[in-house]
Amino acid sequence: MFDLEFETGAKVRMRYAPGAKALPTVLVVPGWGSDVLGSSTYGAVAESLLSAGYHCCLLVFRRWHGPTRHTGKATWHDHLQDIKKAYAWLTDNERVDATRMCGFGTSHGGFLLAKLLNELPMQLLALRAPALYADDRIPDARSPEYMEDAEYWEWCSSVRAREDSSVLNAINTYTGKLLIVVSECDEQVPRTVMQSYGLAASEARLVEEVVIPGAFHGLSGKPREDFLDIMKQWFIEQYPSST
Repeated sequence: MFDLEFETGAKVRMRYAPGAKALPTVLVVPGWGSDVLGSSTYGAVAESLLSAGYHCCLLVFRRWHGPTRHTGKATWHDHLQDIKKAYAWLTDNERVDATRMCGFGTSHGGFLLAKLLNELPMQLLALRAPALYADDRIPDARSPEYMEDAEYWEWCSSVRAREDSSVLNAINTYTGKLLIVVSECDEQVPRTVMQSYGLAASEARLVEEVVIPGAFHGLSGKPREDFLDIMKQWFIEQYPSST
């Protein structure tokens, strides 16, 4: 049962924490091709956020998933629009404190959230292995081989200035608190990408980077448990005050 379905096919599922009526809410944006509802990791993240006193909204991209995920029927512009619609729906929800909106994005989802920081106010933002693209290389239809592209890796493997990508320009204006979670053995997103994000966020009230030892881009086993602990603890410690 979904709380809202867009004409694009994207959907949102809301999870409400017990207690006060209006609470801070975390908008969770998945990575490329992630099965948010079928993933035990996303489910565990939601449970952690609920127990920390946040409502949690899972955004489900129905494009770029399943057998049609590489057919090119969606663009990253479509996903940006889906996120903006979910955010607007949340801020109009009487159980959501619109002054305490927060976000969490993984990989491509992290890129999308950071891209929208000029438009969508967020007090807290957690990014796990966020993707980074040059503006002329943001893919509209990812092929399975995209992340193995040598030119992409060469570009990403250097720390980029904020002038190199509009997403870094966007995060440069962010004045909230930022958590960057790094997988030590990430085979898809180079460590330099996270460094680029952290350096660009020069106006943030807090920039914290945490490295998960032995973790790959996809989490399992102890690295997955470490990640869940990091998320819960950080969101508890940074619980946003009412304005």
